[in-house]
Amino acid sequence: MKKMFKKLSVIALAFTMLFTAIPASAATSKEYFYLTSKTLSSPLEYTMYVELGSSQKVTASSVKSSDTSIASRYYLTYSNNDFSTTDYEDSSNNYADSSRYAWIGLKVKKAGTTTISYKIGSTTYKKKLVVKSYTNPVKSITLTNVNSSKTFASKTASSASAKATLKKTTANAKLKVTAKSGWKIQSVQVFYNKYSSSSNTSTSTSYYRSYSTPKSSVSPTVGRLTKGRSYTLAVTFVNTTNGGTITTEYAIS
Repeated sequence: MKKMFKKLSVIALAFTMLFTAIPASAATSKEYFYLTSKTLSSPLEYTMYVELGSSQKVTASSVKSSDTSIASRYYLTYSNNDFSTTDYEDSSNNYADSSRYAWIGLKVKKAGTTTISYKIGSTTYKKKLVVKSYTNPVKSITLTNVNSSKTFASKTASSASAKATLKKTTANAKLKVTAKSGWKIQSVQVFYNKYSSSSNTSTSTSYYRSYSTPKSSVSPTVGRLTKGRSYTLAVTFVNTTNGGTITTEYAIS
């Protein structure tokens, strides 16, 4: 189970999955989540985590969505040093809970608003989830010798995932990204095969940079790109009004 939790954490970091902490209050709070495509082929996963006291747990049957056409419950897991889970899809997969965090997984299906509620003891907590339609946050993006060094912002016009072509091996590839009005850049990653998990570091096969203050435009040198290899470029944008994020991902080969 520890291995499973580690794997989930790695995936979350690599592709900037959204996790949001729910405050220890019964008052309703709000979170914004953006779809990754104008037309979804399958539901997206959205995960909330809840801080718990040493003897607390979320009542599994109490986790509800006020509008299941927008988002429905998917799983409930617990974690600390150990990893244990209560899985909605498999009632037999039920492990003892002694952890300090509960992770509430949801399947998000379309834009709209729903309220996620759950109980700790006799107290009901609520989180309003506002699901927003996909919008392209990229005004301009260029990478040396990719797409003939011309902007490929239009590639993410209808989906956050796109492909681009590296024309030749480049020793010190320069990336330049400019966000559209209303958006800023939160982080940039470029990796071959695997990514760097250390913040603001680069290796011979990866580059990662996060910005404590999101930027309207960034121009990092991301290192060597070798023709014939497949790379992933991921740029996370944050909406300046509501704090929601979109990560555009480019498969470069």
